Amino acid sequence: MTVPPAAHPDDLEQRLVRLEELAVFQDQTIAQLDEALARQQAQLDAREKQIERLEARMRILWLHFAETGGEHALPPHYASLD
Repeated sequence: MTVPPAAHPDDLEQRLVRLEELAVFQDQTIAQLDEALARQQAQLDAREKQIERLEARMRILWLHFAETGGEHALPPHYASLD
C-alpha cells in the first residue's frame, strides 16, 4: 500500500485561500438573497393590504347598488360577494 506524499505547504495555502474566497462569496450571495427576499415580502404585504382595501370598497359599492334599486339594481345572485 502506498501512502500519498505529503501535500506541499504552498498547495495547502492555495486551497485554504480558495476556500476562504468561496466562503466570502457565499456570505455575500446569501446577504443579497436575504435583501431581495425582504423586499419581495414587503411588496407582497403591501399588495395584500391593497387587495383588502379594494375588497372592502367593492362590498360597500355592492351594498349601495343593491339598496338603491331601480335600473341600477343588481340581480339577486350578485348581492353576495362571499
